[in-house]
Amino acid sequence: GGNTNTGLGSINNSNNNTVSTTSTPTISTTQTTTTTVTSVNNPFSISDISGMKSKAAYVTLEQNGYANSKTFQEGNVTYKLWYNSKTGECLKTFSRNFYIVKTENSNNCNNTNVYNSKYKGLKSKAVYTSIEQRGFGNTKTFQDGNVTYKLWYNSKTDECIKTFSKNYYIAKVEISNSCK
Repeated sequence: GGNTNTGLGSINNSNNNTVSTTSTPTISTTQTTTTTVTSVNNPFSISDISGMKSKAAYVTLEQNGYANSKTFQEGNVTYKLWYNSKTGECLKTFSRNFYIVKTENSNNCNNTNVYNSKYKGLKSKAVYTSIEQRGFGNTKTFQDGNVTYKLWYNSKTDECIKTFSKNYYIAKVEISNSCK
């Protein structure tokens, strides 16, 4: 007696009854889909565009709320300043041979508020030193009563700003077109 397994076709039990069995092979498939989504949970990072083709990187920046505020060329490198009005962030991209070779945060995207909010209320001499360290040169100075006006030009970025100093403190900084 007892159970005798004679394979997939039949099983004989102690009552000599034959029970037919059928085995169907099971095939398991797994499909993997990868989707990249940029969202609040997966914020954009400037390092995401390093090494990308320039045009694709620029589209990515625009899709993440950045607008190109300035472009300039030096040798075979193209520099672009990008400003995000929602976040107030300013980025600088460096591209060579149609690829992004470097990205960095920048302090100015030709947005008046960047300089004005940074320097307003500070001592004039310290501000002038800081502006010079950023690559600006003083092109003109004039006085009107107790207010000193200075024009500053940065030839690398082709930027022009005007400082207003009253009683040795910066009262205002604005973008100007009067440097050239």
